[in-house]
Amino acid sequence: MAKKDAAVTNDNQGFSLLGLHLNEVQDPEVLPDNTEVELRVESASIAPTSKGGNMIKVFMTVVDNPVAKPVFLNLVIPDDTHDTKAQYFMKLQLRHFFEAIGVDAGNPGNPADWVGSTAWAILKGEMGKDNSGADTEMQHKVVRWVKAQ
Repeated sequence: MAKKDAAVTNDNQGFSLLGLHLNEVQDPEVLPDNTEVELRVESASIAPTSKGGNMIKVFMTVVDNPVAKPVFLNLVIPDDTHDTKAQYFMKLQLRHFFEAIGVDAGNPGNPADWVGSTAWAILKGEMGKDNSGADTEMQHKVVRWVKAQ
């Protein structure tokens, strides 16, 4: 039998999480456009793109603001299926991200090792899209990375 957690009860009258005050929890919010924030990498991994290539998926949270929506980055890794101009801008986007989190762009290593890294960025809100291109909900987009002085 599983160990019973003292903070969780399950009696005949329902399920209770004692002492968590869930009525006080706010829904995540999109910050005003052009807000400068410090972001922390919570997870990063290589994943396939819908077109058969690879991308780096990064999940970041806003440091010191628990109600701000997180930032999701899908950084496409350029390959021969992209034209020269697209490859250039994908590489530039990768370089800016690596510089912002303090990782050597020439040898970025394992994405899992970036967890805990922080970077400053300017954010804006934009409507998210699902796989069909339909609007979903507002989310954060990095307008630009702010270089450390």
